[in-house]
Amino acid sequence: MDWWLVTFFIGAIFSLFLPVVPAFFYVFLFLLCFLLAYFNKPTRHYSAVFLGCAWMLFSASQYQTIWQVNNINETLIANRVHTITGNVNSMPSCIENYCRFNFIAQQLNNTILNEPVVIKLNWNSPKTTLKQGQQWQLFVKLKPAHGLANPGGFSYQTWLRRQNVHATGYVREKQENQLLNKAISHRQKQFSSFNQALPSHDLTPIIQALTFGERSGLDKRHWKVLQNTQIQHLIAISGLHIGIVGGVSYLVFLIIIRLLPLNKILITHSYIISKKSQAKSNALKNKSLVNTCLNNNIRIFALLFSAICAGYYAYLAGFSVPTLRALVMIYWFLIFRLLAIKVAIHTWFALSVFCIVLLMPMSVISISFWLSIYAVLCIFIIIWLWGKYFTQYQLADVSFWHKFIIKAKQLLLLQSLLTLLMLPLATLFSGQVSIVAILANIIAVPLVSLVVLPLIICALLVSQFSAQLTSFIIDIVLMLLSWLWQYLTFLSELPWAVSNLTQLQWGLLSIAILLILLAIFVTPNIRKWLLFPLVLVIANIKAYSVFSTNSWQVKVMDVGQGLAVIVEKNNRVLLYDTGAKYPSGFSMAESVLLPYFQQQGIEQLDWLIISHDDNDHAGGFNLLNNSLLIENLMVNDLNINANYRCLAGAKYNWQGLTIEVLSPNEMKGDKNDDSCVVRISDQQHSVLLPGDISQKIERRIVKQFSTHDKVNTTNESQKHQQLASTIIIAPHHGSKTSSSRPFLQAVSPQYAVFSAGFLNHWYMPAKTVVERYHKLNISTFNTAESGTVTFKISNKGIEVSQYRLDEWPFWFAN
Repeated sequence: MDWWLVTFFIGAIFSLFLPVVPAFFYVFLFLLCFLLAYFNKPTRHYSAVFLGCAWMLFSASQYQTIWQVNNINETLIANRVHTITGNVNSMPSCIENYCRFNFIAQQLNNTILNEPVVIKLNWNSPKTTLKQGQQWQLFVKLKPAHGLANPGGFSYQTWLRRQNVHATGYVREKQENQLLNKAISHRQKQFSSFNQALPSHDLTPIIQALTFGERSGLDKRHWKVLQNTQIQHLIAISGLHIGIVGGVSYLVFLIIIRLLPLNKILITHSYIISKKSQAKSNALKNKSLVNTCLNNNIRIFALLFSAICAGYYAYLAGFSVPTLRALVMIYWFLIFRLLAIKVAIHTWFALSVFCIVLLMPMSVISISFWLSIYAVLCIFIIIWLWGKYFTQYQLADVSFWHKFIIKAKQLLLLQSLLTLLMLPLATLFSGQVSIVAILANIIAVPLVSLVVLPLIICALLVSQFSAQLTSFIIDIVLMLLSWLWQYLTFLSELPWAVSNLTQLQWGLLSIAILLILLAIFVTPNIRKWLLFPLVLVIANIKAYSVFSTNSWQVKVMDVGQGLAVIVEKNNRVLLYDTGAKYPSGFSMAESVLLPYFQQQGIEQLDWLIISHDDNDHAGGFNLLNNSLLIENLMVNDLNINANYRCLAGAKYNWQGLTIEVLSPNEMKGDKNDDSCVVRISDQQHSVLLPGDISQKIERRIVKQFSTHDKVNTTNESQKHQQLASTIIIAPHHGSKTSSSRPFLQAVSPQYAVFSAGFLNHWYMPAKTVVERYHKLNISTFNTAESGTVTFKISNKGIEVSQYRLDEWPFWFAN
């Protein structure tokens, strides 16, 4: 049975490697293969591979076809105002009156939908307080679920799929949005009631996160401390929290029952009956039997009470995927205990994972899922290898304080080993290694899980009948959290607390940890032979050589309706534009550029060129200026203190590449036409970066360089050689006002890239402009469709790759 369950999981994983969700026929074909394999005895143990694959693809197909089921053309819903009717499905997250929430739409444009559509909405300054459960009629603008696709960046589209969100959008404020039903959910009532008892304190958002899974109150300062100490798992309600609530409720039930006189009454009554009916010796035996039966019944009710409390806590946390995963594991454990069935721990684990994939198939594409599975496996490994350290004192007749010291040592060992084993995977996903993680977790995990969390749950229960007692408990919690936060802040601010790692360094770190663990098990004679490779690996984690090459690459990042182009050579960077920053606080520099630089180990920009000061090109400048060392800054904005002003005729050499400014000749105050036009060349291949110039500037540039070349040469083929480029970033994102035919003929590129937003309301790139490029035999790419477009340039030629197609070509991300 165990192997059958494991093969189901393997089949589900195999399905993730497909580039697209196949037609339903292939899902049926996989199901047929499962049946044939299952009824054939030699292949029965492997049959679940087909079932797991079929189940994952069926679930993916259900998500993909939501628009077809509702007879809606998904590409036509953008850039129009729609009327939707439905319910608020999540507790709104509001920061400075800017609210985000999930909405289940039952009607679209007054037409009842065949299947409800889940929409993630933003609403700026709603006139009525939004609450979970309310029914609304809203006027919205929508887009099908979509996200940016960049190396090192967060996959928003994968996250939306995992949350079963089919579209995103925002509420139009000009229309009359109507609240149809004020009824709110029980969870919202509990949250609102408990929130009133919470004082205004910097750590109040921690309490909200631990109680209801509501983390919108956490700001960047909180997250920085949590990430630097790697204890963010403590405020994400998951298996640890559900297990603590279940365990504490189990113990509380037993204590209450044993304190009640009902227990003694039942035993005494049974003893009197047995004494009258039988001899005294038989009565004593019956008394013992009744005692045993009663204790067993009490434990059964305690287990049921524990299951109810764990389920209710998961409900308060919004039945998030991590809480549901934890519930599945805990409920299987409780079922086996209730039925008195002895099951091997690996069978319980395999059965739990099987049910998780069956009930929540999209959890397989969640990072938290793999972290949870890996954490459980690490605990199994620790208990298997070091079990004697956790059991050798269980039967010893020692004093209470001696037992306390022993348990503290065991907890210290368990937490240290678990943190060490979790370090490689946590580092892979976060891109940084926390040197202080063990010191932070040793204190934070027991304090939060064994003291703070039970007190918070107690305060939640008490809040139903006593505000004063609730305030008293909350004050104790805040005092404990304040002490803990001071300790964590001290650790996080240490100069050596965190080290950013590249992918190569992550691999070296993983090897170092494996060597350390291997050294624990081998004999001393063998252990000394591991010392040299360990020292070699550790020495290379921080310092590794990069060979100088003549090859270079151009990356047009996917920053929506904006522009950010990275030119790399020998692990050194030139950045042209930074993408936008939005009123909500979302920044392309923070979500796209900095994660990429961190992944590559880049802490300095050799050049930062800002084409002009429009937000979609310069919005991330301040953040980058504060986060990275910028050696050379070129702008056309006189209000920015920069090394260089962008004026035509300037020429610079950078690692053998020529950086030449072609425009503007002078600043005229027109943002778009003042764009800094730059050409970067290795004398064989080149890239032209024209910003947002219009056809007027294109004509001037063509005329200027055409005249210059005619004076200096009579060779027709060498005309415009200062303008000719292998790659061009389409001016103004492919607007109709740019990319004139004479300009394109003068540049004569092989490749062109449109940096545009998905279904943007400017309809860029314009169809006529794209056709113009194609008529001139220019290969075009659109970041909205391709994600990051990378050109690897060398003496051998140019290699082009698209992130969605070549680097991350999986159906769940695209």
